[in-house]
Amino acid sequence: MPLGPIARPDPKLTPGVVSSTDVTTICRQSKRTAGIFSARSPLISLSDQQAIFNEYHIPPLQAKHFGLDFLVPLQLGGANTTANIWPVPLSRGLGFHQKEVLNIRVHIVVCHGEMSIDQAQRAFSSDWVKLWVLYGG
Repeated sequence: MPLGPIARPDPKLTPGVVSSTDVTTICRQSKRTAGIFSARSPLISLSDQQAIFNEYHIPPLQAKHFGLDFLVPLQLGGANTTANIWPVPLSRGLGFHQKEVLNIRVHIVVCHGEMSIDQAQRAFSSDWVKLWVLYGG
C-alpha cells in the first residue's frame, strides 16, 4: 500500500455517474483509456476542467499537482460529466496512479464475469478505496 494520504472525492461534488450498464458493450472497449486524452482534443473541456478545480477550491497554480479522473471509470460505463470527474493528487499516497491501475483491473474482473457491472459501478461510486484493498495492490 502506498504511503501517504488517501484521495477520495467529495461525494456532494462527485457522486459518480453511469452512462452504460451494458456489459457486452463495456467489455468490447479497451480496458485502457490511454490515448483518449490529448491537448488537441481534450476529453474534458477546458471550461469543465476549470469548473472542477474551482469547485474543489484548487487554485490554478496548484492544478498541475492533480490529475482529473472519472470516479466511475469510462472503461466501466462511467459518464463524461462533471458529476463523475474529480481532481486526484498525483503525489505520494493512494491517488491518481493507483486509481488508474484499479480501473484496468476491475474492467478485467467484470469482463471475466467475476463481478457484475452494477456491483463495480456502485463500488467505485461509494468508495473506490475498498476496491483498491481487494484488487489494487
